[in-house]
Amino acid sequence: MLQPRYLFTQDFSVFRTALLSLPHRVRRFERGESLWAAGTPFEKIFFFDAGLARTSIISVSGSNRVIAWQGPGTMFPGIHRNRFEIETRHLTEAVTAVAALEFSAVDIEAYLRGSADFALATIDWYAKFVNLLLYSAADVSTSPNTLTALASTLLLLFRNEAGAGMATNNLLKITQSELAALLGVDRASLVRALSALRKKGAVATLRGAIKLLSPEILQQAAARS
Repeated sequence: MLQPRYLFTQDFSVFRTALLSLPHRVRRFERGESLWAAGTPFEKIFFFDAGLARTSIISVSGSNRVIAWQGPGTMFPGIHRNRFEIETRHLTEAVTAVAALEFSAVDIEAYLRGSADFALATIDWYAKFVNLLLYSAADVSTSPNTLTALASTLLLLFRNEAGAGMATNNLLKITQSELAALLGVDRASLVRALSALRKKGAVATLRGAIKLLSPEILQQAAARS
């Protein structure tokens, strides 16, 4: 059974050769650079060749909440024919240097119409994304406190991001600010929850990273009371 995942990678890698036959631009983004201007709807679709990007949603109050990461072999944003207001509040920026192929939504839609395999892969991608959003709404957002929400989120990150280079040798490359944005809490609340997990012996904090010490203790902390 598939678990929710925060980082999307290799979802469309088998289609890269075919996608190269479509009109496209080779793009490179430096760390911190946005893939498109904030406040604009989705008009371009990116296939990620290398690097790591982070997508967040800007709330009406102006705060950011990270919802997912994108790595090599995936595409973002998804293809659809509607225009949603929420699109103008998405922000995708490079966490590391990113190499990507840029396509127009029109060309990707035309390819989707002619490729049943690509259409099925797109449906699977949407299903995984919806699954993540439902998990965030049902388990993280409704956790009894920041500690359990943090423990649940860290478990997922450690379990399914190793293949993308975010977590290796039980070391997760993520800052406390990124974790706070992912959980939708302030930095002070995040620091208190991390401190509690350290005291329990579940994790250790390093500069720009978190080390997993005990999956069992982290699992216990994630159990909902």
